[in-house]
Amino acid sequence: MRGNPAIVLVHGFWGGAAHWANVIVELDKRGYDDIHAVENPLTSLADDASPPSPQPSSTSSRPPPTRPHADH
Repeated sequence: MRGNPAIVLVHGFWGGAAHWANVIVELDKRGYDDIHAVENPLTSLADDASPPSPQPSSTSSRPPPTRPHADH
């Protein structure tokens, strides 16, 4: 069975991925090491309504997953 799940953190309207820094540190202390903080540009309504980027910025030292998670 796998360890802890991957975690994706998404900021609100006036925030940015950097606002998750303290949360990421705490999650890391608790053993979560596959943490991604998504950076949404919030540049315009059209940009906000477009599909999300396929590659979130990551604080993980591991590469992003390339396949769905499954128990092995």
